[in-house]
Amino acid sequence: RAALAEAEAALTVVQANQANYRASLAVQIAAAEAEIKTAQSQAVVAAAGRDNSATIKDLEAQLASLRYQLQQLITARDQLYLFDRDKGSAAENVRQQIAATQQASAAVESQIAALRSGSPADRAVLAQMAAAEAGAAAARARLAQLQAEADGKAVDTFAAQLQQAEAAVAAARLTLAETELIAPFGGTVAQLNLKVGEQIASGAPAVVLADLSGWIIETDDVTEIKVPEIQVGQTVSIKVDALPELELTGQVESIGAVSQVRSGDVTYPVKIKLTTSDPRLRWGMTAAVTFEK
Repeated sequence: RAALAEAEAALTVVQANQANYRASLAVQIAAAEAEIKTAQSQAVVAAAGRDNSATIKDLEAQLASLRYQLQQLITARDQLYLFDRDKGSAAENVRQQIAATQQASAAVESQIAALRSGSPADRAVLAQMAAAEAGAAAARARLAQLQAEADGKAVDTFAAQLQQAEAAVAAARLTLAETELIAPFGGTVAQLNLKVGEQIASGAPAVVLADLSGWIIETDDVTEIKVPEIQVGQTVSIKVDALPELELTGQVESIGAVSQVRSGDVTYPVKIKLTTSDPRLRWGMTAAVTFEK
């Protein structure tokens, strides 16, 4: 049972790791998509500054969009801290995106201030455009990598681990089942041959199981001369040595096909099923039978 519990615990760990991995990957994909939007917004803002045709109202709308994207990134970071215990490259990536979005917001605010003061700052605008385009390309590459990972070998690895864990649980259950003794029929335990701490040889009977719902008497002295007179279904009278006052009846159930030699006589075993019974009867009692004609 301990082995089964250990295998089931390992399966639970694999299932949890798979769920956490998928959740973490989904958060990273969402963060990468937000990063693309941020870079695209930066490019739009830079182009507007270069053309010197963007109005303060347009830039203020861009600033509002950047602030909304910044809030999305902060939410993604919080979710990542919930699902990714290691807080490694994914968390660092989100932090970098937050910083980039904050910088973009500052740039838009600078553009608004420049328009209000009448300073174009063309060189700065061109640099902003190049940086924004590079950021968008990097974000698209990151998104493609994450999407490929979601459909590729990493997921297959978790599937293989899950399959192995499920197989280990099945094997542990089979091993546990092999330690259980299952009776081949309903009955009463007449004898128990096992003791706690005792080693039992392979093939040794562990339990003597008896069906006490019906009694069978087996003869050992019906000779080859007598056996031709006996028929299956024939009525039999029985006397039990331990209960001399008891008279029982039965019927011949079967006649052995193979002979035995007993005290120099050839005999055949005959099985007799009792049609009457008594609660005082015990297994192994000696009985005398008379075959009725």
